Amino acid sequence: MHVMTTTTRLINEAFEIIEQLKIAILELEQHDYNCNLTIVDGNTIGMHVRHILEFYKSLEKGAELNLVDYDARERNLELETNKLTAIKEIERIQNWLQTIVDDSKIEILHQSQKDMVLTSSMSRELAYNLEHAIHHMAIIKICIKHSFPYVRIEENFGVAYATIQYRALTNVHSKLSA
Repeated sequence: MHVMTTTTRLINEAFEIIEQLKIAILELEQHDYNCNLTIVDGNTIGMHVRHILEFYKSLEKGAELNLVDYDARERNLELETNKLTAIKEIERIQNWLQTIVDDSKIEILHQSQKDMVLTSSMSRELAYNLEHAIHHMAIIKICIKHSFPYVRIEENFGVAYATIQYRALTNVHSKLSA
């Protein structure tokens, strides 16, 4: 019997989460993807997608350099304005995730103080990116439900794993989402 390592489990979960994001993007019309929405103070779904993807890109780049700086993102406007570009980037990130082989040590530049370097690991940063993606996907879910009801998204889109597990154990399916 093959036992999955923590890193492998996190890679699989990250792959699945951004696959959910890709499916939701595919369901949106292009103009809805980059429509300014009052419910999120004029932001767009594309802005949230770009933000999620650029965190993964920062981790990828940081893994190569052994130094991650989540603040030094590209802020690629094409990712937030063109849904096909975002889908291609999701697929590229999914391919990269499948190349991760171990739980290597990684240094992280602290976001508020650039002279402070934290020691982390690939699995910890995958977990961070996973939770970060879920958080932004919860916002995307609100946007879709409020502004684009024609889009069907799965019930657990943007819902934390702990909440999914709690619901399964208690059979509670309230409006609880965090």
